[in-house]
Amino acid sequence: MTLPRLFEKTNIGRMELRNRIVMTAIHLAHADEDGFVTDRMIEFYAERAKGGVGLIEVGVCYTEPLGHDLPRQVAADRDELIPKLRELTTACQKHGAKMCCQIGHGGRYSHPAVTGAGGPVAPSPVPAPIFTRGITPIELTAPEIQKTIQNFGEAARRVKEAGFDAVELAGSGGVLIAQFLSPVTNQRTDKYGGDIKDRVRFFLEVIEEVRGKIGKDYPLLARICGNDMVPGSHTLKEQMVIAQEIEKAGVDCINVNVGWEEAPFPMLQMYVPRGTWVFLAQGIKNVVQVPVIGGIRINDPRLAEAILEEGQVDLVTMARPLITDPELPKKAMEGRFDDIRMCVACNERCLDMISEPYGVTCMLNVTAGREKELEFQPASRSKKIVVIGGGPAGAEAAMVAAKRGHQVALYEKKGKLGGMINLAAIPPGKSELLLIPEYHTTQLAKLGVKVHLETEVTPELVEEENPDAVVVATGSCHCAPDIPGFDRDNVVTAEDVLLEKVEIGQNVVVIGGGPTGCETALFLAKKGATKADSAVFLANSGLLPADEAITLTRQGRNVTLIEMLPRIGTGIGSNMRFPLMQDLRHHGVKILINATVKEITNDGVVYSTEDKKEVVKADTIVNTIGYTPEDEIYRKLEGKVPEIYLIGDSKKPRRAVEAIEEGFLTGRQI
Repeated sequence: MTLPRLFEKTNIGRMELRNRIVMTAIHLAHADEDGFVTDRMIEFYAERAKGGVGLIEVGVCYTEPLGHDLPRQVAADRDELIPKLRELTTACQKHGAKMCCQIGHGGRYSHPAVTGAGGPVAPSPVPAPIFTRGITPIELTAPEIQKTIQNFGEAARRVKEAGFDAVELAGSGGVLIAQFLSPVTNQRTDKYGGDIKDRVRFFLEVIEEVRGKIGKDYPLLARICGNDMVPGSHTLKEQMVIAQEIEKAGVDCINVNVGWEEAPFPMLQMYVPRGTWVFLAQGIKNVVQVPVIGGIRINDPRLAEAILEEGQVDLVTMARPLITDPELPKKAMEGRFDDIRMCVACNERCLDMISEPYGVTCMLNVTAGREKELEFQPASRSKKIVVIGGGPAGAEAAMVAAKRGHQVALYEKKGKLGGMINLAAIPPGKSELLLIPEYHTTQLAKLGVKVHLETEVTPELVEEENPDAVVVATGSCHCAPDIPGFDRDNVVTAEDVLLEKVEIGQNVVVIGGGPTGCETALFLAKKGATKADSAVFLANSGLLPADEAITLTRQGRNVTLIEMLPRIGTGIGSNMRFPLMQDLRHHGVKILINATVKEITNDGVVYSTEDKKEVVKADTIVNTIGYTPEDEIYRKLEGKVPEIYLIGDSKKPRRAVEAIEEGFLTGRQI
């Protein structure tokens, strides 16, 4: 399959791009504490440039200290930053990618602890519900607004001097420009407030100032939201007006994002179907003449091709997918779609890490952000390796070891690879996880790894193989807690529920509010509810009002979730946690926290809190606690083979992100 639209050359102003793939700006937290580009950042972006992307956007780079809103954020507010910025552009441009720097100002999102310069400042003294919660921003005076605009211009000048091919203005996500645009955050009564034509004035003056610094021919892009997703703020209708105004002011391209940081809706998670937000970019494209970048939640280049073919956008954004696989463009151009490691939108090591000490990496691509540190090295001597267990840890170890030149055999007792990933992919909105075992299965076959399915490994089998090294990745097994009544017939495991091996009653209690418990509870709450396509049919046919049809999709079983800790969802990344909590509420799951299960009786589940003891009626009880490492084969082989490694859940039950990393590092070590 060829992708002619995706890989044809195109232009933004005078800048020619080799294809229509854009790695839009994402905060990596790879800069140093003073905002300087680091060698680590250069290596990260150079790897993506080598992989064939058309345009790389770096940012958001703050234009002044008061606009600094995230830790280890790239700066564009001093001339002394230019040499390292130039190193970055040179390193990427030599591989054929064009470079754009996104500049912006955090406004009310900029915490004094980050800026070190006071603030935050904003169009109006309206506090933000995130980042600076509880701090009322200082309203910018007219002279301060002019100084802020001038700082945008100076930052753009530095960007051009540093060798970037273009500059982009950050006007989405709820930062300062967006705050001036929105009636929620702009309540001014001077010329910068009022109706939408007045609220856009700040943006237009920034464009004018920047144009004066970079010249009329230098490519200027602007990123805006297609919908702010904030109650009372802009929908697509208002954003179309803004797009027309900034086009008239002289921008060469409009990059369409979705939602502010504080928006109370899932936007970038795997729960969001692929390509959902393209309609926003299409709406903007319908009212402007300049090229429009759009997409978000597009991890497959074939979907990108279809969107381009239908004329919905002019260029496609693929930021997280290029973190996962820097060579995605090159592989797609060569038709090697099976070799693309697709992003699953888990956000665990990217968006969840932007404020963490190490910054952005990737759950699936352990080398992301560590390109030099984990540089691929062929094995000095080819060894015979046996991997026991085909879950994410074992499969990753086998793949990496084989890539390095080892002879690898992998044994899996079940009929397919994936381990617990296959279960984790069953709850609503989690099917993208199946991309993980699909990729491993394809790559292991191509690498010549001998995969033995439905095979239980014994010490005798290992002795017969006579390997140089053994990797044990046998996962974990379920064990019932020592609580009276847990041996009753109506107590089942999450695995049995998700695989539909058991009958489930109408009233269900799920014990354990960790990731497995939460997702199993949601799975059960949706069982028996009206299917989404049926609800759409009922609404479109006029047989039911739309809101009533949607309500039917939330009326499944009665589910109660019991957790002994003060909150549920511990261990779920912040970006995935809030939409899951939202779904649990929408589907009526009753949540009991600080509750300890005491006994299972004929009446249901007996639990206690600090001041009372109660019973929850239950036909079925689902146990999601009590996992223990399955390491028996490791203990039998220890000391009997030259090298042995214990990884993944067989070492300690955890998340897939730790399993994959351990698998990678083990495969690299042997």
